[in-house]
Amino acid sequence: MKNQQNTQIPKIIHQVWEGRNGEAPGDILLRLAETWKEENPSWEYRFWNYKTIDQFLFEHFPWFIEKYNSFRYDVQRWDSIRYLILFKFGGVYADLDYECLEPLDWLYENKNCCLGLEPPEHNQIFNKSYIISNAFMAVAPQHPFFECIIKEISDNHSEAQDKFNYVMETTGPNMISRLYESYPEKDQIWLVPSELTSPISKNEVALIIQGKATDTIAGKIEKAYAVHYFFGSWL
Repeated sequence: MKNQQNTQIPKIIHQVWEGRNGEAPGDILLRLAETWKEENPSWEYRFWNYKTIDQFLFEHFPWFIEKYNSFRYDVQRWDSIRYLILFKFGGVYADLDYECLEPLDWLYENKNCCLGLEPPEHNQIFNKSYIISNAFMAVAPQHPFFECIIKEISDNHSEAQDKFNYVMETTGPNMISRLYESYPEKDQIWLVPSELTSPISKNEVALIIQGKATDTIAGKIEKAYAVHYFFGSWL
């Protein structure tokens, strides 16, 4: 695979809702998706469903189809396809439960692989100093770190018995964080501070939903470029 690590992040926003079983995103998710278009009118927006995903795999990653279909959980497919799409086309990926608050042009002041960090409160769950999220990622095509990700999800496995940890270790944030720790060229990657793209924790989101948002929570959102609401539908 050709190393094009010096290329720029293309102005493409990717979001995925496989919908293979006929279910559609709810109104809230669709409204959040609109914020990415509204804040970035000059960017191309690509919404991926099972038909476009299947065609994409057939055209660009036919060797991965067997692995894709063999994953234990659907969310592993949803995780995997975002890495493959970004490796092929580059651009920005955001989960559907993400709200864009500011235009994405700030990315161009930084590196060509930008990975959002989880809120500090989440790190404590795994007793880690940081966790790299896979809910917000921006990268140039063919980036070598994403080549490492694709190789890892093709070969790895986990001894975890519960769904949450199994997914986190095989295709999710723990997998990415583990790869980053051993990656020799960390200067190619910008770990985006959580206050910019994931300023509030899952517990703080719950307080907002309950109508108990504090000034501290509001202040965190005010300073951010985007907000992840951690709906966690895959669980």
